[in-house]
Amino acid sequence: MERLQAVFFALELSPFEASDAVRLADALMLQDSQQDVSEFHTLFFNFLEKHLEGHPSLPLFKKVHEKVNFHTKQVLECTCGRKTQKHEVNAGLHLNPDGCTNVTEMIHKAFGSIILSDYRCPECNEIGNTEMKNVPVSLPPILIFQISRVALDHRKDRTAIHYPRRLNESTLLKEVKGNHKYLLHAVCVHDGTAASSGHYHDYILDSRRKQQWFHFNDANVKAIKPPGVENENDTVLKPTADMRGCYLLLYRKDSDVAEDREEIPLPRRANIIEKRLRIESERLRHSNERSERYWYKRAQEALNRVEKTVSDLKITSLDIVKKKPQDVVFIPTSLLLDFIEKEYKAVETMVNLNKLEDNAAEERKQKRKEKRAKEQDALEAAESNNLHQKYLKVDKLTPEMIAAIENANEPKNVNGRPKRTPKKETVATQNNLYIADSSDESDVEEPEPDEDTYKHLYVPDELGSYDMSICMHGKVPLSNILQGELKAVKKQAAEKFVKAYGIQMKKKSINHLEGSNSGYSTCQCIIFTIFG
Repeated sequence: MERLQAVFFALELSPFEASDAVRLADALMLQDSQQDVSEFHTLFFNFLEKHLEGHPSLPLFKKVHEKVNFHTKQVLECTCGRKTQKHEVNAGLHLNPDGCTNVTEMIHKAFGSIILSDYRCPECNEIGNTEMKNVPVSLPPILIFQISRVALDHRKDRTAIHYPRRLNESTLLKEVKGNHKYLLHAVCVHDGTAASSGHYHDYILDSRRKQQWFHFNDANVKAIKPPGVENENDTVLKPTADMRGCYLLLYRKDSDVAEDREEIPLPRRANIIEKRLRIESERLRHSNERSERYWYKRAQEALNRVEKTVSDLKITSLDIVKKKPQDVVFIPTSLLLDFIEKEYKAVETMVNLNKLEDNAAEERKQKRKEKRAKEQDALEAAESNNLHQKYLKVDKLTPEMIAAIENANEPKNVNGRPKRTPKKETVATQNNLYIADSSDESDVEEPEPDEDTYKHLYVPDELGSYDMSICMHGKVPLSNILQGELKAVKKQAAEKFVKAYGIQMKKKSINHLEGSNSGYSTCQCIIFTIFG
Protein backbone atom coordinates (compact mmCIF):
# COMPACT_ATOMS: atom_id res chain seq x y z
CA MET A 1 0.00 0.00 0.00
CA GLU A 2 2.90 2.32 0.76
CA ARG A 3 4.31 1.76 -2.72
CA LEU A 4 0.91 2.44 -4.25
CA GLN A 5 0.71 5.66 -2.23
CA ALA A 6 4.15 6.66 -3.45
CA VAL A 7 3.10 6.23 -7.10
CA PHE A 8 -0.01 8.42 -6.72
CA PHE A 9 1.80 11.04 -4.63
CA ALA A 10 4.52 11.24 -7.26
CA LEU A 11 1.93 11.79 -9.99
CA GLU A 12 0.19 14.47 -7.92
CA LEU A 13 3.08 16.36 -6.35
CA SER A 14 6.29 15.81 -8.27
CA PRO A 15 7.44 17.94 -11.24
CA PHE A 16 8.00 14.81 -13.33
CA GLU A 17 5.80 13.79 -16.25
CA ALA A 18 5.66 10.14 -15.17
CA SER A 19 5.99 8.12 -12.00
CA ASP A 20 8.21 5.07 -11.61
CA ALA A 21 6.03 2.07 -10.69
CA VAL A 22 8.80 -0.53 -10.69
CA ARG A 23 8.76 -0.93 -6.89
CA LEU A 24 4.97 -1.39 -6.98
CA ALA A 25 5.29 -4.01 -9.74
CA ASP A 26 7.94 -5.81 -7.67
CA ALA A 27 5.63 -5.85 -4.65
CA LEU A 28 2.82 -7.31 -6.78
CA MET A 29 5.29 -9.90 -8.18
CA LEU A 30 4.17 -9.09 -11.74
CA GLN A 31 7.64 -9.83 -13.17
CA ASP A 32 7.47 -9.48 -16.97
CA SER A 33 3.78 -10.32 -17.36
CA GLN A 34 1.49 -7.85 -19.13
CA GLN A 35 -2.17 -7.09 -18.40
CA ASP A 36 -4.79 -4.75 -19.73
CA VAL A 37 -6.75 -2.49 -17.36
CA SER A 38 -9.44 -5.04 -16.51
CA GLU A 39 -6.97 -7.87 -15.92
CA PHE A 40 -4.76 -5.71 -13.73
CA HIS A 41 -7.79 -4.53 -11.74
CA THR A 42 -8.76 -8.13 -10.94
CA LEU A 43 -5.18 -9.18 -10.19
CA PHE A 44 -4.52 -6.15 -8.00
CA PHE A 45 -7.59 -6.42 -5.78
CA ASN A 46 -7.26 -10.20 -5.44
CA PHE A 47 -3.63 -9.74 -4.41
CA LEU A 48 -4.49 -7.14 -1.79
CA GLU A 49 -7.38 -9.12 -0.36
CA LYS A 50 -5.19 -12.20 -0.03
CA HIS A 51 -2.28 -10.43 1.68
CA LEU A 52 -4.41 -8.23 3.95
CA GLU A 53 -5.94 -11.17 5.78
CA GLY A 54 -5.72 -10.41 9.49
CA HIS A 55 -4.47 -6.88 8.83
CA PRO A 56 -6.31 -3.96 10.53
CA SER A 57 -6.66 -2.28 7.12
CA LEU A 58 -8.70 -5.15 5.65
CA PRO A 59 -12.14 -3.68 6.56
CA LEU A 60 -11.18 -0.33 4.99
CA PHE A 61 -9.92 -2.11 1.87
CA LYS A 62 -13.18 -4.04 1.53
CA LYS A 63 -15.09 -0.77 1.89
CA VAL A 64 -13.09 0.70 -1.01
CA HIS A 65 -13.49 -2.42 -3.12
CA GLU A 66 -17.23 -2.43 -2.48
CA LYS A 67 -17.49 0.86 -4.39
CA VAL A 68 -16.98 -1.07 -7.65
CA ASN A 69 -18.74 -4.35 -6.79
CA PHE A 70 -21.79 -5.05 -8.93
CA HIS A 71 -24.33 -7.24 -7.05
CA THR A 72 -26.54 -9.44 -9.24
CA LYS A 73 -28.52 -12.62 -8.88
CA GLN A 74 -28.65 -15.41 -11.43
CA VAL A 75 -32.18 -16.79 -11.81
CA LEU A 76 -32.95 -20.20 -13.34
CA GLU A 77 -36.66 -20.80 -13.99
CA CYS A 78 -38.21 -23.85 -15.63
CA THR A 79 -41.65 -24.11 -17.20
CA CYS A 80 -42.48 -26.69 -14.55
CA GLY A 81 -42.34 -23.96 -11.92
CA ARG A 82 -38.92 -24.76 -10.43
CA LYS A 83 -36.96 -21.58 -9.71
CA THR A 84 -33.47 -21.12 -8.20
CA GLN A 85 -31.44 -18.01 -7.43
CA LYS A 86 -27.74 -17.51 -6.95
CA HIS A 87 -26.19 -14.30 -5.64
CA GLU A 88 -23.08 -13.04 -7.48
CA VAL A 89 -20.63 -10.20 -6.91
CA ASN A 90 -18.46 -8.93 -9.77
CA ALA A 91 -16.10 -5.98 -10.08
CA GLY A 92 -17.89 -4.61 -13.10
CA LEU A 93 -20.26 -5.84 -15.78
CA HIS A 94 -19.29 -7.62 -19.00
CA LEU A 95 -21.23 -6.44 -22.04
CA ASN A 96 -21.49 -8.03 -25.49
CA PRO A 97 -21.50 -5.52 -28.40
CA ASP A 98 -22.74 -8.00 -31.01
CA GLY A 99 -25.87 -6.59 -32.65
CA CYS A 100 -25.89 -3.46 -30.46
CA THR A 101 -25.26 0.20 -31.26
CA ASN A 102 -25.15 1.80 -27.79
CA VAL A 103 -24.59 1.06 -24.11
CA THR A 104 -28.31 0.85 -23.27
CA GLU A 105 -28.87 -1.96 -25.78
CA MET A 106 -25.87 -3.88 -24.39
CA ILE A 107 -27.23 -3.54 -20.81
CA HIS A 108 -30.68 -4.81 -21.85
CA LYS A 109 -29.00 -7.70 -23.62
CA ALA A 110 -26.91 -8.55 -20.54
CA PHE A 111 -30.04 -8.68 -18.34
CA GLY A 112 -32.21 -10.42 -20.92
CA SER A 113 -33.41 -14.01 -20.73
CA ILE A 114 -31.83 -16.89 -22.64
CA ILE A 115 -33.03 -20.49 -23.07
CA LEU A 116 -30.60 -23.13 -21.83
CA SER A 117 -31.08 -25.65 -24.63
CA ASP A 118 -28.80 -28.30 -23.08
CA TYR A 119 -29.87 -27.87 -19.43
CA ARG A 120 -31.94 -30.67 -17.79
CA CYS A 121 -34.29 -29.55 -15.05
CA PRO A 122 -33.80 -31.67 -11.89
CA GLU A 123 -37.53 -31.32 -11.10
CA CYS A 124 -39.23 -32.35 -14.34
CA ASN A 125 -36.19 -33.98 -15.98
CA GLU A 126 -36.93 -32.07 -19.21
CA ILE A 127 -34.21 -30.53 -21.42
CA GLY A 128 -34.47 -27.08 -22.95
CA ASN A 129 -37.33 -25.75 -20.84
CA THR A 130 -35.17 -23.71 -18.43
CA GLU A 131 -34.66 -19.98 -18.83
CA MET A 132 -31.72 -18.09 -17.31
CA LYS A 133 -31.35 -14.38 -16.65
CA ASN A 134 -29.19 -12.07 -14.56
CA VAL A 135 -31.00 -9.52 -12.43
CA PRO A 136 -29.22 -6.52 -10.87
CA VAL A 137 -29.73 -6.30 -7.11
CA SER A 138 -27.84 -3.11 -6.19
CA LEU A 139 -25.66 -0.65 -8.03
CA PRO A 140 -22.22 0.46 -6.83
CA PRO A 141 -21.14 4.12 -6.78
CA ILE A 142 -18.63 3.28 -9.53
CA LEU A 143 -19.77 1.33 -12.58
CA ILE A 144 -17.21 -0.48 -14.73
CA PHE A 145 -18.43 -1.80 -18.07
CA GLN A 146 -16.09 -4.10 -19.94
CA ILE A 147 -17.06 -4.57 -23.58
CA SER A 148 -16.13 -8.06 -24.75
CA ARG A 149 -14.63 -7.41 -28.16
CA VAL A 150 -12.96 -10.82 -28.60
CA ALA A 151 -15.04 -13.19 -30.72
CA LEU A 152 -14.95 -17.01 -30.48
CA ASP A 153 -12.54 -17.16 -33.43
CA HIS A 154 -10.21 -14.71 -31.58
CA ARG A 155 -11.00 -11.89 -33.98
CA LYS A 156 -11.67 -8.41 -32.68
CA ASP A 157 -15.22 -7.12 -32.76
CA ARG A 158 -15.02 -3.51 -34.00
CA THR A 159 -18.73 -2.71 -33.63
CA ALA A 160 -19.21 1.02 -33.07
CA ILE A 161 -20.78 1.68 -29.67
CA HIS A 162 -22.29 5.11 -28.93
CA TYR A 163 -21.43 5.53 -25.25
CA PRO A 164 -23.21 8.32 -23.33
CA ARG A 165 -21.65 10.76 -20.90
CA ARG A 166 -24.84 10.58 -18.77
CA LEU A 167 -26.52 7.28 -17.95
CA ASN A 168 -29.84 7.02 -16.09
CA GLU A 169 -29.82 4.85 -12.98
CA SER A 170 -33.22 3.46 -13.98
CA THR A 171 -31.66 1.95 -17.12
CA LEU A 172 -29.89 -0.55 -14.88
CA LEU A 173 -32.30 -0.91 -12.00
CA LYS A 174 -36.02 -0.60 -12.67
CA GLU A 175 -37.13 -0.39 -9.03
CA VAL A 176 -34.69 2.38 -8.18
CA LYS A 177 -35.89 5.32 -6.09
CA GLY A 178 -34.88 8.82 -7.13
CA ASN A 179 -33.51 10.08 -10.40
CA HIS A 180 -29.75 9.74 -10.08
CA LYS A 181 -27.36 9.82 -13.01
CA TYR A 182 -24.13 7.99 -13.69
CA LEU A 183 -21.51 10.29 -15.20
CA LEU A 184 -18.79 9.08 -17.55
CA HIS A 185 -15.31 9.52 -16.08
CA ALA A 186 -12.98 7.33 -18.14
CA VAL A 187 -12.81 5.43 -21.42
CA CYS A 188 -10.14 2.89 -22.29
CA VAL A 189 -9.65 2.36 -26.03
CA HIS A 190 -7.86 -0.43 -27.88
CA ASP A 191 -6.48 0.49 -31.29
CA GLY A 192 -5.76 -2.27 -33.76
CA THR A 193 -7.58 -4.78 -35.92
CA ALA A 194 -6.42 -7.88 -34.00
CA ALA A 195 -7.46 -8.89 -30.50
CA SER A 196 -4.00 -10.22 -29.61
CA SER A 197 -2.08 -7.03 -30.45
CA GLY A 198 -2.56 -3.27 -30.62
CA HIS A 199 -2.22 -0.15 -28.52
CA TYR A 200 -4.15 1.08 -25.46
CA HIS A 201 -4.90 4.73 -24.69
CA ASP A 202 -7.39 6.47 -22.40
CA TYR A 203 -9.75 9.41 -22.10
CA ILE A 204 -10.04 10.60 -18.49
CA LEU A 205 -12.08 13.38 -16.88
CA ASP A 206 -10.39 15.59 -14.28
CA SER A 207 -13.47 16.08 -12.12
CA ARG A 208 -11.80 17.39 -8.95
CA ARG A 209 -10.29 20.55 -10.39
CA LYS A 210 -10.94 21.49 -14.00
CA GLN A 211 -13.87 19.38 -15.25
CA GLN A 212 -11.68 18.90 -18.31
CA TRP A 213 -11.22 15.78 -20.43
CA PHE A 214 -7.69 14.63 -21.23
CA HIS A 215 -6.31 12.12 -23.70
CA PHE A 216 -3.57 9.94 -22.19
CA ASN A 217 -1.48 8.25 -24.87
CA ASP A 218 1.67 6.90 -23.21
CA ALA A 219 3.74 9.99 -22.28
CA ASN A 220 1.60 12.32 -24.42
CA VAL A 221 -1.23 14.06 -22.55
CA LYS A 222 -3.47 16.73 -24.07
CA ALA A 223 -6.82 18.36 -23.33
CA ILE A 224 -9.68 17.23 -25.57
CA LYS A 225 -13.39 17.75 -26.11
CA PRO A 226 -15.70 15.39 -24.16
CA PRO A 227 -15.80 12.00 -25.92
CA GLY A 228 -18.91 9.94 -26.71
CA VAL A 229 -22.45 11.35 -26.88
CA GLU A 230 -24.39 13.39 -24.32
CA ASN A 231 -27.35 11.10 -23.50
CA GLU A 232 -28.25 7.43 -23.81
CA ASN A 233 -30.13 7.45 -27.11
CA ASP A 234 -28.00 10.08 -28.88
CA THR A 235 -26.11 8.99 -32.00
CA VAL A 236 -23.67 10.46 -34.49
CA LEU A 237 -23.76 10.08 -38.27
CA LYS A 238 -20.13 8.95 -38.47
CA PRO A 239 -18.87 6.87 -35.52
CA THR A 240 -15.43 7.87 -34.26
CA ALA A 241 -12.43 5.55 -33.89
CA ASP A 242 -12.83 5.45 -30.10
CA MET A 243 -16.42 4.17 -30.50
CA ARG A 244 -15.07 1.24 -32.52
CA GLY A 245 -12.26 0.57 -30.05
CA CYS A 246 -13.73 1.38 -26.61
CA TYR A 247 -13.56 -1.71 -24.42
CA LEU A 248 -13.83 -0.30 -20.90
CA LEU A 249 -16.16 2.46 -19.64
CA LEU A 250 -16.10 3.87 -16.11
CA TYR A 251 -19.10 5.75 -14.70
CA ARG A 252 -19.57 7.39 -11.30
CA LYS A 253 -22.81 8.13 -9.55
CA ASP A 254 -23.53 11.87 -9.27
CA SER A 255 -23.92 11.64 -5.49
CA ASP A 256 -20.51 9.93 -5.25
CA VAL A 257 -18.92 12.67 -7.36
CA ALA A 258 -20.38 15.31 -5.04
CA GLU A 259 -18.44 13.80 -2.14
CA ASP A 260 -15.19 14.54 -3.98
CA ARG A 261 -15.69 18.26 -3.44
CA GLU A 262 -14.58 17.77 0.15
CA GLU A 263 -10.88 18.17 0.85
CA ILE A 264 -9.21 14.82 1.48
CA PRO A 265 -6.99 14.91 4.59
CA LEU A 266 -3.49 13.73 3.83
CA PRO A 267 -2.04 10.92 5.96
CA ARG A 268 1.07 11.49 8.02
CA ARG A 269 3.08 9.50 5.50
CA ALA A 270 2.46 12.27 2.98
CA ASN A 271 5.26 14.36 4.53
CA ILE A 272 7.70 11.47 4.22
CA ILE A 273 6.77 10.82 0.59
CA GLU A 274 6.97 14.54 -0.25
CA LYS A 275 10.45 14.66 1.31
CA ARG A 276 11.53 11.70 -0.79
CA LEU A 277 10.18 13.40 -3.91
CA ARG A 278 12.19 16.53 -3.12
CA ILE A 279 15.31 14.42 -2.69
CA GLU A 280 14.62 12.70 -6.01
CA SER A 281 14.05 16.06 -7.69
CA GLU A 282 17.36 17.34 -6.32
CA ARG A 283 19.10 14.16 -7.46
CA LEU A 284 17.74 14.68 -10.95
CA ARG A 285 18.92 18.29 -10.91
CA HIS A 286 22.47 17.07 -10.31
CA SER A 287 22.26 14.46 -13.05
CA ASN A 288 23.07 15.10 -16.69
CA GLU A 289 19.54 14.44 -17.92
CA ARG A 290 18.57 18.14 -18.04
CA SER A 291 21.89 19.09 -19.64
CA GLU A 292 21.52 16.37 -22.27
CA ARG A 293 17.96 17.45 -23.04
CA TYR A 294 18.98 21.10 -23.61
CA TRP A 295 22.08 20.03 -25.56
CA TYR A 296 19.96 17.88 -27.87
CA LYS A 297 17.53 20.75 -28.41
CA ARG A 298 20.27 23.21 -29.40
CA ALA A 299 21.99 20.62 -31.60
CA GLN A 300 18.69 20.01 -33.37
CA GLU A 301 18.29 23.76 -33.90
CA ALA A 302 21.80 23.94 -35.41
CA LEU A 303 21.04 21.01 -37.72
CA ASN A 304 17.80 22.63 -38.86
CA ARG A 305 19.66 25.90 -39.49
CA VAL A 306 22.29 24.21 -41.65
CA GLU A 307 19.73 22.15 -43.58
CA LYS A 308 17.52 25.19 -44.27
CA THR A 309 20.45 27.40 -45.35
CA VAL A 310 21.85 24.77 -47.70
CA SER A 311 18.38 24.04 -49.06
CA ASP A 312 17.69 27.75 -49.71
CA LEU A 313 21.02 28.24 -51.48
CA LYS A 314 20.88 25.08 -53.57
CA ILE A 315 20.04 25.38 -57.29
CA THR A 316 17.77 22.44 -58.00
CA SER A 317 17.40 22.91 -61.75
CA LEU A 318 19.72 24.02 -64.59
CA ASP A 319 16.77 25.88 -66.09
CA ILE A 320 17.35 28.65 -63.56
CA VAL A 321 20.94 29.08 -64.76
CA LYS A 322 19.90 29.11 -68.44
CA LYS A 323 16.73 31.20 -68.27
CA LYS A 324 17.49 33.51 -65.34
CA PRO A 325 21.27 33.87 -65.01
CA GLN A 326 20.71 37.14 -63.13
CA ASP A 327 19.27 35.08 -60.24
CA VAL A 328 22.47 33.02 -59.89
CA VAL A 329 25.66 34.09 -58.09
CA PHE A 330 28.90 32.40 -57.01
CA ILE A 331 30.23 32.22 -53.44
CA PRO A 332 33.44 30.59 -52.14
CA THR A 333 33.01 26.91 -51.31
CA SER A 334 35.24 27.50 -48.27
CA LEU A 335 32.53 29.80 -46.88
CA LEU A 336 29.94 27.04 -46.94
CA LEU A 337 32.35 24.49 -45.43
CA ASP A 338 33.37 26.95 -42.71
CA PHE A 339 29.71 27.69 -41.92
CA ILE A 340 28.88 24.00 -41.50
CA GLU A 341 32.04 23.30 -39.46
CA LYS A 342 31.44 26.18 -37.02
CA GLU A 343 27.82 25.12 -36.49
CA TYR A 344 29.01 21.58 -35.72
CA LYS A 345 31.83 22.69 -33.42
CA ALA A 346 29.40 24.83 -31.40
CA VAL A 347 27.31 21.80 -30.38
CA GLU A 348 30.03 19.14 -30.44
CA THR A 349 30.45 18.99 -26.65
CA MET A 350 27.73 19.02 -23.99
CA VAL A 351 27.86 21.72 -21.30
CA ASN A 352 26.95 20.62 -17.76
CA LEU A 353 24.22 23.09 -16.75
CA ASN A 354 24.35 22.05 -13.08
CA LYS A 355 28.06 22.83 -12.85
CA LEU A 356 27.49 26.08 -14.71
CA GLU A 357 24.80 27.13 -12.23
CA ASP A 358 26.93 26.17 -9.23
CA ASN A 359 29.84 28.23 -10.54
CA ALA A 360 27.54 31.20 -11.23
CA ALA A 361 26.06 30.96 -7.72
CA GLU A 362 29.53 30.86 -6.18
CA GLU A 363 30.58 33.89 -8.25
CA ARG A 364 27.52 35.85 -7.13
CA LYS A 365 28.24 34.89 -3.53
CA GLN A 366 31.85 36.10 -3.85
CA LYS A 367 30.69 39.42 -5.33
CA ARG A 368 28.25 39.91 -2.46
CA LYS A 369 31.05 39.13 -0.03
CA GLU A 370 33.34 41.71 -1.62
CA LYS A 371 30.56 44.31 -1.73
CA ARG A 372 29.71 43.84 1.93
CA ALA A 373 33.39 43.99 2.89
CA LYS A 374 33.73 47.36 1.12
CA GLU A 375 30.59 48.64 2.82
CA GLN A 376 31.94 47.48 6.19
CA ASP A 377 35.30 49.20 5.56
CA ALA A 378 33.52 52.41 4.54
CA LEU A 379 31.39 52.32 7.68
CA GLU A 380 34.38 51.70 9.94
CA ALA A 381 36.32 54.50 8.25
CA ALA A 382 33.42 56.87 8.78
CA GLU A 383 33.18 55.91 12.45
CA SER A 384 36.92 56.40 12.93
CA ASN A 385 36.85 59.78 11.20
CA ASN A 386 33.91 60.86 13.35
CA LEU A 387 35.83 59.99 16.51
CA HIS A 388 38.91 61.91 15.38
CA GLN A 389 36.79 64.94 14.53
CA LYS A 390 34.98 64.60 17.85
CA TYR A 391 38.18 64.61 19.97
CA LEU A 392 40.28 66.91 17.76
CA LYS A 393 39.81 70.01 19.94
CA VAL A 394 39.95 68.18 23.27
CA ASP A 395 43.06 69.24 25.25
CA LYS A 396 43.38 66.07 27.28
CA LEU A 397 42.02 62.70 26.23
CA THR A 398 40.57 60.49 28.90
CA PRO A 399 41.35 56.73 28.97
CA GLU A 400 37.84 56.04 27.67
CA MET A 401 38.39 58.38 24.67
CA ILE A 402 41.76 56.73 23.85
CA ALA A 403 40.19 53.25 24.03
CA ALA A 404 37.39 54.32 21.69
CA ILE A 405 39.87 55.66 19.10
CA GLU A 406 42.09 52.54 19.32
CA ASN A 407 39.08 50.27 18.98
CA ALA A 408 37.93 52.14 15.87
CA ASN A 409 41.39 51.79 14.26
CA GLU A 410 41.80 48.11 15.19
CA PRO A 411 41.53 45.74 12.17
CA LYS A 412 38.25 43.90 12.09
CA ASN A 413 39.62 40.93 10.11
CA VAL A 414 42.28 38.40 10.99
CA ASN A 415 43.66 36.21 8.20
CA GLY A 416 40.78 37.19 5.97
CA ARG A 417 38.12 36.25 8.57
CA PRO A 418 36.08 38.50 10.88
CA LYS A 419 37.78 38.91 14.25
CA ARG A 420 35.85 37.34 17.08
CA THR A 421 34.72 39.86 19.68
CA PRO A 422 32.66 39.33 22.81
CA LYS A 423 28.98 39.82 22.19
CA LYS A 424 27.48 42.91 23.74
CA GLU A 425 23.86 43.67 24.17
CA THR A 426 23.11 46.79 22.17
CA VAL A 427 19.97 48.70 21.50
CA ALA A 428 19.26 49.12 17.79
CA THR A 429 18.62 52.66 16.64
CA GLN A 430 17.93 54.26 13.31
CA ASN A 431 21.50 55.56 13.18
CA ASN A 432 23.05 52.10 13.65
CA LEU A 433 24.16 50.71 10.31
CA TYR A 434 24.21 46.93 9.94
CA ILE A 435 26.35 45.23 7.33
CA ALA A 436 25.49 41.53 7.08
CA ASP A 437 28.31 39.02 7.33
CA SER A 438 29.34 37.59 3.96
CA SER A 439 28.20 34.14 5.06
CA ASP A 440 24.66 35.36 5.70
CA GLU A 441 22.63 34.29 2.63
CA SER A 442 19.20 34.23 4.25
CA ASP A 443 18.14 37.46 2.56
CA VAL A 444 19.37 36.43 -0.92
CA GLU A 445 16.94 35.13 -3.49
CA GLU A 446 18.76 33.23 -6.22
CA PRO A 447 17.36 33.71 -9.73
CA GLU A 448 15.52 30.79 -11.30
CA PRO A 449 17.44 29.72 -14.42
CA ASP A 450 15.48 29.40 -17.63
CA GLU A 451 16.37 28.78 -21.26
CA ASP A 452 17.18 32.47 -21.81
CA THR A 453 19.94 32.08 -19.22
CA TYR A 454 21.77 29.66 -21.51
CA LYS A 455 21.36 31.46 -24.84
CA HIS A 456 25.09 32.20 -24.87
CA LEU A 457 25.83 28.46 -25.01
CA TYR A 458 26.25 26.51 -28.23
CA VAL A 459 26.67 29.70 -30.29
CA PRO A 460 28.93 29.20 -33.32
CA ASP A 461 31.97 31.43 -33.88
CA GLU A 462 31.54 34.34 -36.24
CA LEU A 463 32.34 33.80 -39.89
CA GLY A 464 35.28 35.92 -40.98
CA SER A 465 36.15 37.55 -44.28
CA TYR A 466 36.55 35.58 -47.50
CA ASP A 467 38.37 36.28 -50.75
CA MET A 468 36.35 36.29 -53.97
CA SER A 469 38.61 35.60 -56.96
CA ILE A 470 37.95 37.52 -60.16
CA CYS A 471 39.99 37.65 -63.34
CA MET A 472 41.53 40.74 -64.95
CA HIS A 473 38.31 41.27 -66.86
CA GLY A 474 36.29 41.42 -63.68
CA LYS A 475 34.65 38.04 -64.28
CA VAL A 476 34.52 34.74 -62.47
CA PRO A 477 37.41 32.47 -63.59
CA LEU A 478 36.07 29.26 -65.08
CA SER A 479 38.99 27.27 -63.67
CA ASN A 480 37.98 28.16 -60.09
CA ILE A 481 34.47 26.84 -60.77
CA LEU A 482 35.78 23.60 -62.28
CA GLN A 483 38.14 23.09 -59.33
CA GLY A 484 35.25 23.43 -56.90
CA GLU A 485 36.50 26.64 -55.28
CA LEU A 486 33.30 28.50 -56.19
CA LYS A 487 29.72 27.33 -55.86
CA ALA A 488 26.73 28.56 -57.87
CA VAL A 489 23.82 29.45 -55.57
CA LYS A 490 20.57 31.39 -55.64
CA LYS A 491 21.21 35.13 -55.49
CA GLN A 492 18.36 36.05 -53.12
CA ALA A 493 19.28 33.32 -50.63
CA ALA A 494 22.98 34.29 -50.85
CA GLU A 495 22.21 37.94 -50.05
CA LYS A 496 20.14 36.87 -47.05
CA PHE A 497 22.83 34.44 -45.88
CA VAL A 498 25.66 37.02 -46.12
CA LYS A 499 23.62 39.69 -44.33
CA ALA A 500 22.39 37.37 -41.55
CA TYR A 501 25.90 36.19 -40.64
CA GLY A 502 27.73 39.48 -41.23
CA ILE A 503 30.08 37.93 -43.78
CA GLN A 504 32.69 40.19 -45.37
CA MET A 505 33.83 39.47 -48.93
CA LYS A 506 37.02 40.83 -50.53
CA LYS A 507 37.79 40.93 -54.25
CA LYS A 508 40.99 39.22 -55.18
CA SER A 509 42.17 39.84 -58.73
CA ILE A 510 44.11 37.07 -60.44
CA ASN A 511 45.93 37.06 -63.76
CA HIS A 512 44.09 34.26 -65.51
CA LEU A 513 43.29 34.60 -69.21
CA GLU A 514 40.80 31.78 -69.10
CA GLY A 515 38.44 34.04 -67.28
CA SER A 516 37.85 36.12 -70.44
CA ASN A 517 36.55 33.10 -72.29
CA SER A 518 34.05 32.22 -69.63
CA GLY A 519 30.49 31.97 -70.77
CA TYR A 520 29.34 33.57 -67.51
CA SER A 521 28.89 37.33 -67.36
CA THR A 522 27.56 37.50 -63.82
CA CYS A 523 30.69 38.98 -62.30
CA GLN A 524 29.14 42.39 -61.59
CA CYS A 525 26.12 40.68 -60.08
CA ILE A 526 28.36 38.65 -57.86
CA ILE A 527 30.30 41.67 -56.74
CA PHE A 528 27.06 43.51 -56.06
CA THR A 529 25.72 40.55 -54.11
CA ILE A 530 28.87 40.12 -52.07
CA PHE A 531 29.55 43.75 -51.31
CA GLY A 532 26.11 45.35 -51.78
